[in-house]
Amino acid sequence: MTLRETIEQYKGTDKTLCIGSQSAYFYIRTAENWEAEAEKYTEGYRLAKSWTIDEVKLWAEMWYQEEAAAGDEKKFKDYVDFFGLGGMYDILEQWEECAYYVCAELKSYLGRQQRKHGISISYGLQMLFDYHDALCEVTDLPLSEISPAQAWPGNLREAHDAIMKAKKLQEADKFHDKFDKTARKWAALEWSDGEICAVLPKTNLDLVNEGDTLNHCVGRYGADHVAGKLIIFIRHARRPERSWFTLNINTTKDKWSEVQLHGYGNEWAHDKRLHIPKKVRDFCDKWEREVLTPVFKKVKAAEELAKKQDEKTDKKKKARKTA
Repeated sequence: MTLRETIEQYKGTDKTLCIGSQSAYFYIRTAENWEAEAEKYTEGYRLAKSWTIDEVKLWAEMWYQEEAAAGDEKKFKDYVDFFGLGGMYDILEQWEECAYYVCAELKSYLGRQQRKHGISISYGLQMLFDYHDALCEVTDLPLSEISPAQAWPGNLREAHDAIMKAKKLQEADKFHDKFDKTARKWAALEWSDGEICAVLPKTNLDLVNEGDTLNHCVGRYGADHVAGKLIIFIRHARRPERSWFTLNINTTKDKWSEVQLHGYGNEWAHDKRLHIPKKVRDFCDKWEREVLTPVFKKVKAAEELAKKQDEKTDKKKKARKTA
């Protein structure tokens, strides 16, 4: 529905239609005076009668940043056609006050990425946002202080994959001590029936590699793992270093619970739904029954004993202070 069609619905009513946001408000009180009302803000709204409501909203967002932006309706429409409305709003959110002026550079850059490397505009835009976020996090610098050559790499896909790997490695270092402590605490969970085995990750990088190999999201579970929502690698006993299935167990409550068990692509590959083999499910059931349950009880009992001992120690310290 165009703006003109929408406004016609307001004819003869006392309703107020507001389009836009922040300091760029566009008030239309009746169908008779909407053009005059628009011209109070910017002459560019004269063309708005043929635009959709969403396009006018976006125009208002862009206009309030700089009056010059409102003077080139054709360029604005070219950007909308190139990036799409969703992409334009993403640009506005990412670059805020300089969004309109970044559009020209983005259009040229993503056009080159599409021609040279086959990256679609919408996918390339999101990839660039993710790349910039990770780049700033890894370098601990704002985007404005990063060199243009690094901020706008010649091959966006390669640069994106490289910075994401660097980010994962950086995150891995944060959990080193906690992973070591978790591995020692739950060491008794590692077990094999001769054909299949259960293996604990020793570092956050183990999770990252597992997620990359099996094409699922376990690489982001480092914080959950060290907090007690354990990740257990289910593998062939003859090849324990090779990823196969990933089991997630929650040990943070009074009773353990299985959260999920997944293999490659969470059992979805080549547009087909895959199934977890019966022998894998049977192994996990047996491991949970014969290994996890008794180990869980021992760990919880030890934690409770340690808690009581800490409470006694605290009481003694307080008693000495008051004596």
